[in-house]
Amino acid sequence: MGNIGINSPVMIKKGDDYKVMVDGNFNSVDKKIFFGKPDNENKPAYTSNLKNIFSNSVFDSFPNHNQTLDAFDEAKKNGLINNEPKTLIHVDTHSDIYRKDYKDENIANYVNRFVADGSVKEVYWVAPDESKGGAGDIWNPNIDKSVALVSGPKDETIYVDKKTNEMTFQKPDNYEKQKANYREVAFHKRLLNELPSFNGDKNLLLDIDADYFANSGSDTSGHLSFNPNKQELQNKLDKFVTTLNNKGIQPVLTTAALSPEYTSPDSQPAMTNFFEEIGKNSKTDDLLIGYRHDNLYGLDEKSKGKNILRTQKPEYMYSYDLSNIDSHTKDPDGVIVLNEKNPEYKQAVEYLAKKYKINNANVSKILNNLDKLDGNLDGVVNMKRFEELVQAGLI
Repeated sequence: MGNIGINSPVMIKKGDDYKVMVDGNFNSVDKKIFFGKPDNENKPAYTSNLKNIFSNSVFDSFPNHNQTLDAFDEAKKNGLINNEPKTLIHVDTHSDIYRKDYKDENIANYVNRFVADGSVKEVYWVAPDESKGGAGDIWNPNIDKSVALVSGPKDETIYVDKKTNEMTFQKPDNYEKQKANYREVAFHKRLLNELPSFNGDKNLLLDIDADYFANSGSDTSGHLSFNPNKQELQNKLDKFVTTLNNKGIQPVLTTAALSPEYTSPDSQPAMTNFFEEIGKNSKTDDLLIGYRHDNLYGLDEKSKGKNILRTQKPEYMYSYDLSNIDSHTKDPDGVIVLNEKNPEYKQAVEYLAKKYKINNANVSKILNNLDKLDGNLDGVVNMKRFEELVQAGLI
């Protein structure tokens, strides 16, 4: 059994036992860690296949898709995934690849870094079914002049100079004479049902963008947009998970981006819940609370973000638990009002008490402490504000 100290970072996996600190004292916890919402009887159909797909996967969810790089880096650093090149299955309305001028690791080109530094050997861009109807330019076989990869052949080869890590989609002039100086990375553009079987592949990296399921059309080629209703979205999620299972996809790392600037607002709560369910069925849940890529525009000389493991402090995990509880309310607002008459507060107390095997009085102390830490002592735990302060290095 390990101790989680306020200032002592540790790496925790599901199944580990640990002790919870309350008011500076450790309370023994002989209960296996589990993450996510409390059990309920109305689970979506897709949940039946999640364990088979994700049980050996590290998992992380975040706002911006370029934060996939941070989850990947930390998973490698902590020995949660091996150093072998991966096959990337990129589920997104956007390719997130530049054909040229890649520099800053923003949300539109972060996949370039995976290709350039040898982290991936093959890329599958899984575009939404809605793109096949002619909206946008994704399936135009002719390469356009834009920087971002949109149109072009379904299958291409990316050539990477081993010395400089420079990459190009055009075969270098000296390639035939100097093949040994280049790496080749296969790129494929597919619909979900067109993916091949991945049975037995133990080096899959799956990154999911919520805008694949519901895209607002913002900053998207051809203004491709689709906003499914609740049942339509549920059907898409069921189909997605069933297809992953049928294709034998069992990633070693799964990342999930909500992409609030792109994902249709009406679908964001359901997508948050979907990502939470994936996390519950993964080997480790929600790996990071802080990110080196702290904004969607990428890295520059002013970037101050750093990767922070969620397991470094108990409060970080409590915040995640409370956010999950809030996400299942009728109107998620990112806060928990500390009032005994508030049903959400009661649920939070019961859930934390059960999860960490501590009494209700100590749970109340935990919640009151989080109220102090969120920057405003007002009888309300503001999870979003708390995590912003953590990311800013103020907690």
